[in-house]
Amino acid sequence: MKNNDIDKYIAAFEHLIIRAGRECGAKGSLEMFKQGLRKGIHYTISQRDLITQSLDDWQTATRCEVER
Repeated sequence: MKNNDIDKYIAAFEHLIIRAGRECGAKGSLEMFKQGLRKGIHYTISQRDLITQSLDDWQTATRCEVER
């Protein structure tokens, strides 16, 4: 992810997942999404009390964190 442009990151991620013949909810997709985040954002979201288990949860939490 470059320059906190989370919308471009999410769009590019979803595009690449589809091009690879996978589904966004497929096993491993969430881990790939998290690996592409900046370390600070990934760490902050991981430390929150709310449970982020799905790709949609992580995308929402990442958008909120970037807006901060």
